[in-house]
Amino acid sequence: MATNDDDIFRPTDEASIALLRGLRTKTIVDCSFIHRADVCSAAPEELVADLQPVPGTDVTEDGYNSVWYIYCLKRYKNTRGKAGGHRQHAVEPDGKTCWHSENGPKPVPGVPGATFCNFSYGRKEKEGASGRQRFDRMGWCITEFDDTQGGGGDHLLCRVHRSYSSLAKKKFESSSSSSSKRKAAGDHPEAPPTKLIHDEQVQ
Repeated sequence: MATNDDDIFRPTDEASIALLRGLRTKTIVDCSFIHRADVCSAAPEELVADLQPVPGTDVTEDGYNSVWYIYCLKRYKNTRGKAGGHRQHAVEPDGKTCWHSENGPKPVPGVPGATFCNFSYGRKEKEGASGRQRFDRMGWCITEFDDTQGGGGDHLLCRVHRSYSSLAKKKFESSSSSSSKRKAAGDHPEAPPTKLIHDEQVQ
C-alpha cells in the first residue's frame, strides 16, 4: 500500500486498519504522518508536540482539530511481555495519569479480524470520605486499532486526538468574560474532531 502525503487522507476506521496492515507487512515503509513512539512515554500534549499530524486535519492554529497516528509496541504489565497479560496504560514517568479504556475491543464494521478500542487520558482520584475512585478526563483520546489478519502482530496503530468536549470547553473559556476556569464535567471519547471525517461515528 502506497501512501502519498500530498493526497487527501481521511483517517477513518477502515483507513486506519489499512495503514496498520501496511505497516505490519512493510508495504508502508516511510510515511511522514505515521510516527513510531510509545504512547505511554509522556503526556499526550508533550508526545505530539513535535509530530506532524495527518495532512488536512491541522486546520486550526490551536491544533484542536489535529489527528496524529502513532505505531506503538504493545506493552504488558507482566515482566515477560506475554500477550496473555494485562496491557500497560499508565503514563510515565510518574504513573499518576493513564489511558483509561472506555470500552472493550469492538469489531471494525466491514473489516473482518479488525478491532478498535477507545481510551481517554486522565487521572484516577479518590472521591471524598467514601474513598471511591473517579476518573478525571483531561481532554485527550486515543483509538487503538488491532488486527488478527495474518496472525496479528506486536504493534498497534493509535489515532490520537482531542475530545469534542475539550474543544467546546476551550471555546467557552476563550469567549467568556469570566476569569474563572471551569472544569469539564464529562469529557468522553468521540470521533476525531475534524470535518474531514464528520461522517465517522465511534461505535
